[in-house]
Amino acid sequence: MKYPKEEILDEEFVYYRVHDHYLDKKTKQITKNAFRPQGDDLSVDWSRYSTAQKLNDRAKKPEKNSVIRFHVEALRNKAGGEYTVEHDPLPTEVVPDIDNQAHSLIAGNWQANKTSIRHKLFKSRFEVVLRSAELTD
Repeated sequence: MKYPKEEILDEEFVYYRVHDHYLDKKTKQITKNAFRPQGDDLSVDWSRYSTAQKLNDRAKKPEKNSVIRFHVEALRNKAGGEYTVEHDPLPTEVVPDIDNQAHSLIAGNWQANKTSIRHKLFKSRFEVVLRSAELTD
């Protein structure tokens, strides 16, 4: 099914899945390197159409992942024009085989600004809302 693009409001949230590989082994905190774009986009799920559990259930190994939640307004306030938060529901012509109305993007010029964008995302207000087994041990 094809879904229309909608505006994500500042007061809403997006979820991002983080693999245990991107946890500091000593502190068990998420590191800046957890923010791994696909090209110039970081895929997230919009909370209007998804939950942390639904996002994690789509992972190859859900038990090895945590899910963090970003407040959209906080993301936009930190952006400084380097990235945007946009609804990008699937399927599309480029990705025809996935049905995900919640799919959204933190889109920016990652190739030119990867370190800066990672730092801004890391400093944005986020919380871990679903913990992997590694974080709960």
